[in-house]
Amino acid sequence: TPAPAFTAESVPATICVGDTAMLTATSANSGYTYEWTPGSMTGSSVPVSPSARTVYYIKALDNSGGPNDGCVGYDSVTVEVNTLPAASLSVAGNTTFCEGDSVLLFASTGAGYSYQWQRDNADIPGAVNSSFYAKEDGLHTVRVTDVNSCSATSDPEDITVHPAPEPVITPDGNGLTTGSFNSYQWYRNGTLIPGATNRQHTPEGDGNYTVMVRDANDCPGVSAPYSFTVGVRHINTRPDVRIYPNPASSTVYIESPVPVQVTLSSVDGKVIFHQKGVQQIDISSLSDAVYMIRVADLDGQVLNLSRLIKAAK
Repeated sequence: TPAPAFTAESVPATICVGDTAMLTATSANSGYTYEWTPGSMTGSSVPVSPSARTVYYIKALDNSGGPNDGCVGYDSVTVEVNTLPAASLSVAGNTTFCEGDSVLLFASTGAGYSYQWQRDNADIPGAVNSSFYAKEDGLHTVRVTDVNSCSATSDPEDITVHPAPEPVITPDGNGLTTGSFNSYQWYRNGTLIPGATNRQHTPEGDGNYTVMVRDANDCPGVSAPYSFTVGVRHINTRPDVRIYPNPASSTVYIESPVPVQVTLSSVDGKVIFHQKGVQQIDISSLSDAVYMIRVADLDGQVLNLSRLIKAAK
């Protein structure tokens, strides 16, 4: 009596550690049952995930009720298993840094290895070398693939990137100011201004001013340029108190709804002119320079404090 006619195979025949192969038995006849060992598995198709090369044996039983009922056939299927490549990463530098910096990551190497770097489990486009400069926050890993197309992924490395501070320059009376940071350095037209290391700065001439700051993480940030022109820079002003023209060559007019007292001084604080109840002052005899003009009410309350330019026509 012939044994059951069947074929058995593994798809695929070779896998990587951790992958799955399907053991499959097929026959042109019906009414067969199949048992696989090791594992005591039953069925015409069963999944297996061996960690090393394994030979699986199959027993086919004819239980069709026909003339060959009870006959048994045997066969074997071999599943080859390839080991995984070594996948680890090392770090050359600090994993916490400021925006704009980076840290170099290295993957383990081997003959025929290929690489794909990932951030937060997503592939990083173009990051396919054995090393990678990480510039962004997140969990970084590297997937290593060997010549057998087997892949392994390294343990993650957590990268922390502190954002750069974003200082903004705003006018502050007769000067400039920015937000609160740990340190400051002011520049004029891209040139460092010695000693200008405070939050506020009083410009000494026209130009584009920037400030570089450092925050609590010692991260640097540079403001956008602020174009400063020497002229009227109000410190304390009422909208109905006007000083004009500015620049002026001879006469300066003061317009106010209340009686005022006017003080004109040099930028170093020396008083040149002071008078109450005045509506105009003559500056024709003064040298061309920048002065400070202070307008207050008769009780001394400052209504307008501005820079005044004396310039010949």
